[in-house]
Amino acid sequence: MQNQEVNLVFGATLQGSTLKVVRQVFRNMSVDDVIFEVNQEGMKLTVEEGQTIQESLYIPKDWCVNYFVRDDHPLTQGPIIFAVDLGSFTNCLLMTKDYDCQLMMMFSGDENPFLLDFSGFSEAGIRIESELKIKTYVQPIKFQQDNIPMTKNTIKMSGNNFTNLINDIDVGSDEVEIELSTEDPHCILRATGRVHVEAIIQVKKTSKAFRSFICPYTIKERFRTSHIRTASKCISLAQEVRLHLYTTGLLTIEILIDKHQAQQQESLQRTSNTTVYIPPAEDAMVRIKYFITPTINVDE
Repeated sequence: MQNQEVNLVFGATLQGSTLKVVRQVFRNMSVDDVIFEVNQEGMKLTVEEGQTIQESLYIPKDWCVNYFVRDDHPLTQGPIIFAVDLGSFTNCLLMTKDYDCQLMMMFSGDENPFLLDFSGFSEAGIRIESELKIKTYVQPIKFQQDNIPMTKNTIKMSGNNFTNLINDIDVGSDEVEIELSTEDPHCILRATGRVHVEAIIQVKKTSKAFRSFICPYTIKERFRTSHIRTASKCISLAQEVRLHLYTTGLLTIEILIDKHQAQQQESLQRTSNTTVYIPPAEDAMVRIKYFITPTINVDE
């Protein structure tokens, strides 16, 4: 381990709310690899399932206790990209749920294992070290580049309102149809359950459920309900949720998490005083993006 610390290319220490977000985002994903893409400003972790759903988590460096990228190494002339086994990575993350523990991650090149070092447990003297083999990987689809023109509809809402919509439409269905329209009622969600229970939700663009409704196109597409549920794993921490429905049929669900709010949820005793809070700039937030492709209508 000492050798790798000397040759360190990238290192980051996560703690508390940041570590909790990473745990939640990647749990129960049935994919092989998680791909790390690292630069001086932060890191992005991406998983992709069968080219039907892609999940990426962007963590700004300010969310890390410590963050280091070596600037005089050939690997750092562009983004540092490497992959490890997702199952092994998540198993390591779940070895502890102690909020006070720290996770130090160290990458020293493809020829060395990716090191995970857990320390700072509430029980003194405990430390866990893991080594994950660096894997070869298939470059994930760059959805935003492959679906030009990027004509789209966009709605913004709070995490609570998004959760309410998903819960109201979830009747045990396999698919959910989303229609965003230029005409009243503007937003329609439809689902038919396995016991022939149909759920339809209609929401006008003037509804208080939306913070913003910008939909210059009428677009209707169907998506797997399981993919929509996957995108709701971290909603409880969300400052804002954004849905982008593209004319190509692609759905993007973007979740913005504010560090201040996440920390308050972990330490409710700190919120006893009511204060006016101004959210930080977007580049200071953790961003989780889900790219979801529509289902294929075999009858067409």
